[in-house]
Amino acid sequence: MENGPLSKDDARDWAAVAFQTGWFTFSEHCMDQLADRNMTEIDVQNTVQYGKCTEVQFDDGEWCYKIETKEMAVIVTFDADELILVTAWRK
Repeated sequence: MENGPLSKDDARDWAAVAFQTGWFTFSEHCMDQLADRNMTEIDVQNTVQYGKCTEVQFDDGEWCYKIETKEMAVIVTFDADELILVTAWRK
């Protein structure tokens, strides 16, 4: 990926493609949060595919993107063209 941030639309589109191609990884933190919040990997996938990127933030040396629907939100980042799912929660 490039050094600067992706646009919100590009981030959401890249994230959706990553799920379709299998180029994604759930962070350990994300998996813990899914278990604690009674969410599934499918919940996250649906949020990424059908949600909207509403926020872009530079955090701890990485560009992070918030993708959300009315019910759920996820934070994602990209590493060498791979989607990293950082965390997720219900609203």
